[in-house]
Amino acid sequence: MSAPATKKQKPNEGPSDEEVMKQCESLKQVQDKLDKVNEEMDTKILELSEHYSQKKKPLFAKRNEAIKAIPNFWFTAFSNHQELALLLSDEDEQLFTHLTNLNFEEEKSGLKLKLTMTFSPNEFFNETTLWKEVITSDGSPEPDQISQSGVTWKKGQDPTSKGEEAHSFVQMFQQQNEDDVDVMVAIKEDVWPNPLTAYGGDEDEEAEEEEVEEE
Repeated sequence: MSAPATKKQKPNEGPSDEEVMKQCESLKQVQDKLDKVNEEMDTKILELSEHYSQKKKPLFAKRNEAIKAIPNFWFTAFSNHQELALLLSDEDEQLFTHLTNLNFEEEKSGLKLKLTMTFSPNEFFNETTLWKEVITSDGSPEPDQISQSGVTWKKGQDPTSKGEEAHSFVQMFQQQNEDDVDVMVAIKEDVWPNPLTAYGGDEDEEAEEEEVEEE
């Protein structure tokens, strides 16, 4: 008598198309909820950022009053920055003596940056207020929009009329340049938060660095 035939095992079968579709729908529902939470978070961050920006304004005004008492503060601060120093010329040292106020604005968590420099009447150009604004999209390194005030140079003061090597920091307010975003970010991150450090007058920080080196 022959042995009974064994039942053939079916290969492991994956989930059916219907089950996959069901799980995908479940995943979509969870993701939609996550997206909503992220949107709420972004809104709260913007509100919080605006709240603290308003709180900082009077402090920035007081800081600027202190800066006014320090000769050529901003020229020195920019000169001490590796990237910004390249935009300065020898003549800018005299030009910056007419700088009465520098203000930097950041909106929408850094997507909109605006630099404004106010000058007393001077022999270099007609305007008393110069500004540059850069707008970018979230996650994009390229600017969506760049705009500037323009500069009306007085006779014989336009750097472009003084030879190929002539240049001035003020030219950034005259036209768009490929390094506009880099310059604005450098001011935002390296100078504006604590210009005293950029100026080189933060004795407390220097003392701390010396203590670390001695240890």
